[in-house]
Amino acid sequence: MRVYGASDIGLVRKENQDAFIMGEGENFAYAVVCDGMGGANGGAVASDIAADIVAKRVSVAEKNADLKYVLLSAIDAANYAVYEKSKEVDSLEGMGTTIVAAAVRDGTLYLVHAGDSRAYLFNGTELEQLTRDHSVVQELLESGELTPDQARSYPNRNLITRALGVAAEIEADYTEYYLPKNYSILLCTDGVTNLVDGSELAGLMEKPPDEAVDGMIALAVERGGTDNATAVVISGNSMEG
Repeated sequence: MRVYGASDIGLVRKENQDAFIMGEGENFAYAVVCDGMGGANGGAVASDIAADIVAKRVSVAEKNADLKYVLLSAIDAANYAVYEKSKEVDSLEGMGTTIVAAAVRDGTLYLVHAGDSRAYLFNGTELEQLTRDHSVVQELLESGELTPDQARSYPNRNLITRALGVAAEIEADYTEYYLPKNYSILLCTDGVTNLVDGSELAGLMEKPPDEAVDGMIALAVERGGTDNATAVVISGNSMEG
């Protein structure tokens, strides 16, 4: 397996409030991507805490560990840590973060997320979005109140309906996928997906992980860099090991 990630502050924000951590071992890889929110430096603090806690727990999981339990318990621990920190420090009140975390082992993808940071699967020809955005604009799309074209320019498209650290408990979505023989998994923040469309992402995912990630971030910055942009790609072969 190959894992590569990068992040860019963009052209508008004064601080990069995204965070990502990734790693790989023998027939195992993981990645965590977070997009923080909150005044002052709250977003950066929230995303750093969450990514660190989840990555540490996943990275030391036993070879035969129940990865569903590992991921969900890590999300709960990260949520509690961010929430408690926000109550301890006045300037961090109300901070939170999106999170999308993936682990790959023995041809299976274990995936958990909350918020609008996304996971995609590329099978060599098609790109499939695996996560459903927890956002106001997604709910309006599903209710038919917005068309996809309207959603792209909706003024409050950054409002999310679920985030880690804003309440004492978090409801995260968990799923598992059997991976195709050759696969690439993309985790990214909305700083990428708001400016690079699905067909463009699919084209970039045909390239090696480093070129794919650097290409989509460069494209997001080139188109205005309105937000921090972060992406991680895990690629491999499900027959490995």
